[in-house]
Amino acid sequence: MSDKGLEEWKYRKIYEREGVLTKGSGENKIEGTIEDFEKLGKKNKWEKYGHNNEGKGFLGKILKLKPDSVLDVGCGYNEFVRSLRSDPLFKGKKKSVIGVDIACPGADHTAPAHNMPMFSDKQFDLVVSFDCFEHIPEAEVEGAFKEINRVGNRIFIQIALENSPTKVDGSPVHVCIKPKEWWEEIASKYFTLDVSRVDGTACFDPAVGSVVYNDRDTKARALILVGHSRDGQEA
Repeated sequence: MSDKGLEEWKYRKIYEREGVLTKGSGENKIEGTIEDFEKLGKKNKWEKYGHNNEGKGFLGKILKLKPDSVLDVGCGYNEFVRSLRSDPLFKGKKKSVIGVDIACPGADHTAPAHNMPMFSDKQFDLVVSFDCFEHIPEAEVEGAFKEINRVGNRIFIQIALENSPTKVDGSPVHVCIKPKEWWEEIASKYFTLDVSRVDGTACFDPAVGSVVYNDRDTKARALILVGHSRDGQEA
């Protein structure tokens, strides 16, 4: 494993507007440098990376857990962190909600999920992560769960189960597409899972090169894991 993360170079390139980015597929495919995107009037397609706030739909559920402190792993530009900080639950406790990302300049800290030495043991009551783990190479996944268990007591994690056409210099960003059972087996080594369910029904179609949505309300399949640390429990 790399201290910076094996995939760090991809996201550094995205945020530094370097390399060749591929977005979409088929007739909607855009591929090129940031200058190419700008010429096509699609510069926003590149620049919005890290601004999706994947956790916004879970804000209410996170607040119902009434965490004392929260770490958002793979936070991008910290939109979800700011949403939490603005809630009365965290009034006057800005430092209790922190975002960490492998390369995004908008994060509070820059580090990969498997190597976060800036945080102390059990510093956070709850660790959240939204659409991040599918970006972590298989060799670093267990290390990420182990490190999250070190710094946190509880987890609320969403993991995409479908592929993505997005690439950096021809290399895909979704590098760890695994079934529900695979993720459960690794996560259960470190956490007792209270919730493990698949949301959404839309699947990636290799022939099309993207996720196919049957209707406007369909979401791509994603795994939701909610649990608490096994530390101090019998395996």
